[in-house]
Amino acid sequence: ATTIDNKDLKFEKKPSIGVKFNFSAFKEGIKKELGLTNVSDDQMTADQREILENSIKEKSSKLYVYKWQDSAQKWSRMTSKPVMDNNDNLLVSIHSLMPVIESGTSYNSNNIGMINIEKGSKPPVDDWSIVFLDSQHFQVEGVKTGVLKRSNEPYTGVLGEEFYHQATGFRFTINHGLNSFTTGSRYKFNTIETGFIEAEIDSTGVFTLMLNSDERIPDIQITVGNQNFADGDVVSPEPSVQILVYDENGVDIFSRELEIEMSKRGDDSIPAKNEEYAINWSAGSNHVSATYWPGILEPGEYFVKVKAYDFNGNPSNKTIKFFVKKEFEIAKGSLMNYPNPFEQETDITFQLSSLADEVTVKIYTVAGRLIKTLYEQYAVNFVIMRWDGRDENGREVANGVYYYKVMLKREGKQDIVEIGKMMKLK
Repeated sequence: ATTIDNKDLKFEKKPSIGVKFNFSAFKEGIKKELGLTNVSDDQMTADQREILENSIKEKSSKLYVYKWQDSAQKWSRMTSKPVMDNNDNLLVSIHSLMPVIESGTSYNSNNIGMINIEKGSKPPVDDWSIVFLDSQHFQVEGVKTGVLKRSNEPYTGVLGEEFYHQATGFRFTINHGLNSFTTGSRYKFNTIETGFIEAEIDSTGVFTLMLNSDERIPDIQITVGNQNFADGDVVSPEPSVQILVYDENGVDIFSRELEIEMSKRGDDSIPAKNEEYAINWSAGSNHVSATYWPGILEPGEYFVKVKAYDFNGNPSNKTIKFFVKKEFEIAKGSLMNYPNPFEQETDITFQLSSLADEVTVKIYTVAGRLIKTLYEQYAVNFVIMRWDGRDENGREVANGVYYYKVMLKREGKQDIVEIGKMMKLK
């Protein structure tokens, strides 16, 4: 199989990762779609609330974690799902965004990290500021909440010491920077409601969240050998199986394998080994091709099953059936030419039970003079040999009756020879 260059580190045991998203913005987007933009939660009717909750549940189920596949220059969907609470609703918690320096201040920006929130705490969703009262002391205040208090008094934090406010769960430390703080120095941060999507991964990489509404499955085409294969045809005892998978958004062979397996009627399916198939793909292409060589097969009825995924995780399955036969013969009554009579050209056709190493068709006049020889290697199943109505010198033959002799050779088998008659009438 094709080796895919992947610089990410593989895990021996698949871990899970969690990705948070802004539930407040997610919810507002759904409210806008439902025409509820200007309706607050406490103003909603029971029916409106139920519609909103169902819409949130339905849309969040289509949020997935995606990984960047550098070789394909595409994002591929991971196995992921939203984290739900005990009531089967999306689990929502409060998350603080990284503080930023308000414009106009001159102190160093690397002396405060994430504003941690203690597990189980639910501070108000608000726009917050950390305001310095002097070079050593500060307070935290929200636009809607006001100044945080302890025992009904404003709670003052101290530079270099942990700030912990039990009611909100805020816990952080501001360290000394290169520049001193001054009265009015200010950090700004926000608290938002967040949802949580959990994903199973098998390697390191770059991940993101995407909303996926693609439900179209990849198209899979399977043919056998160099023939006009139709499901249920007879094939060579040593067939090659060609596979073509197409999807408008691309075929994912990076986070999911192309699955190929074969079975004989009555037996269990056997997955293809790595050395039995080869995959061809190119970056930016929306299709993947593969060739599968199952080896030398005994006579019988066989099934080949292929499973493939697109980059949005949609699976597609395709199964074909074919026969391998022991006999080496032309099916009774299948040798003919069409059209007959013919004006310009005609197709000499027959059904072959198994592979022929060589097919030779010789065309004679009624007097027995050889005027044309047609030749083909490695034919099986429904064989078509086209004659353009001309002799070996390229001259168009005259109207009349002609005979054709079909000769088939296969190593280890007796040659087959059959004769047919046709007429040119122009």
